[in-house]
Amino acid sequence: MSIEKRTIRGKPYVTQSVRMGDKVTKFHLGPYDDLAPQLLFRWRRLGNIEFQNSLEAFRSNQTLNREIARSLDLLQSFVERWKFVITYSTTRVHTRMKENMMNENVPDLEQLRIEIAKLPPSHRIVAISRRADNGCEASRTILDHLADQADGLAASMFDVIQFSKNQVIDAIAGESYSVQLAIKRLLKSEIEKLESQLAHADDPICQMFCRVVGVAWLDALRCTLEAARSTVAAADQLKLQTQADRACRRFASLADEYRKFREAICKK
Repeated sequence: MSIEKRTIRGKPYVTQSVRMGDKVTKFHLGPYDDLAPQLLFRWRRLGNIEFQNSLEAFRSNQTLNREIARSLDLLQSFVERWKFVITYSTTRVHTRMKENMMNENVPDLEQLRIEIAKLPPSHRIVAISRRADNGCEASRTILDHLADQADGLAASMFDVIQFSKNQVIDAIAGESYSVQLAIKRLLKSEIEKLESQLAHADDPICQMFCRVVGVAWLDALRCTLEAARSTVAAADQLKLQTQADRACRRFASLADEYRKFREAICKK
């Protein structure tokens, strides 16, 4: 158990507390001035400091993991509505998205999550479109409102993508500029591979989907490596493995949505 420095009759001593059965027994290891007890005390104190630093680093890392997952989950919920995006994308939407591609604004994730949650599912959009085609004025009003939503949401997603990408890269590289540069080049190469599979690869919406999949792939790789090389306690190791599994499932889901999107866009 613990090794402590205690003062007895004006002199410092090193003691150790050991649990024996249901009781804790304290042993005197010797005067602090002796080399062996002093080294043992310092070694244990150093170990405690390293443990606390490791624990603080793990907690900080868990906070960062939750923030990254929050951003990527938002992107996933938007990508799953890709039919809505390509149905209502207009020249105005593309213009706004191109403007946002040059920005690095911090997005309001909570507000965007609320707006995305309000979007109707694909089958409802199809039904509304059919009624609008048959002359229903209420359905046409709804479609006009959805088109306006598509304008703002699609443009805002580029801020979220850039924000998420920076989060993941910073989590891997820390303050190392050279590592950040290497990861950015790796991510750019991966995105270019995805874009090469698409018709209309210069389209902002196509670029959006490629970037989302690329960032999700990088995050899945980060979480998997983090879980594999970690030396934390078993309970904390389970948390890291759960996060890695979730990141891999997110990437697999986004890759599947990207495949469906690619098949749809290539038919145009």
